[in-house]
Amino acid sequence: MAKKSRRTRKSKLSQTQLVRPSRDAVESTPAVEVKPTKVTTPQAISSAAPDFGQEYEYVIGDLKRIGILAAGMLAGLVILAFFI
Repeated sequence: MAKKSRRTRKSKLSQTQLVRPSRDAVESTPAVEVKPTKVTTPQAISSAAPDFGQEYEYVIGDLKRIGILAAGMLAGLVILAFFI
């Protein structure tokens, strides 16, 4: 069973009054016009695809090391299964 909390809860009325501004404040706020900005991308980035083989060379070595360790541990478990 869950332990009871000692914190007191705030009433829902006080939370909504703190979060929501009054209607007068919303209506009196002037509207702000947002102008869209033009985003340009460099041609070198968009036309050339990255060479993942060069970027992730270390991954192949890590995977080989993990495979060797996993095979060694599995072999160890099999050998221990014969003795235990």
